[in-house]
Amino acid sequence: MKMAMFYPFSDYKDGQLLTGYGETEFAFDAAKDGDHVHTSQMCFLNKAWEEGYVIFIINGMGLPVYIHNGMKGVDKELRKEHNLFLLWAAGALGNNLLPIGERVD
Repeated sequence: MKMAMFYPFSDYKDGQLLTGYGETEFAFDAAKDGDHVHTSQMCFLNKAWEEGYVIFIINGMGLPVYIHNGMKGVDKELRKEHNLFLLWAAGALGNNLLPIGERVD
C-alpha cells in the first residue's frame, strides 16, 4: 500500500521533504506499492485520496493524523468524490489538524 505524509506546519526531519509542485507530482506518478511520499504540497491531497493512498497529515504539534472515514471531529462520511484539499483548507477535517495555539474546543 502506498502512503502519503503531508506536512503543512512542520518539517520532515528523517529524509527529503518534497516542497516543489513538480517534484511532488513526479513522486506521486512514479510511486509503487510500499512507497511513501513526504510533501508539503497540500494540493496533492486529492490525488492521494483518489488513488487510494494511506494518508497522514502532520499537525501543528508534529503528530501524524490518519485521514479516514469515522475520524474524530469530522461530521460527514469521506467519499472518493469529496475534494479532500478543500475540506482540509476549510477546517472540516477537525480541530486536531490546526497549528499550535489555534485549537478550538
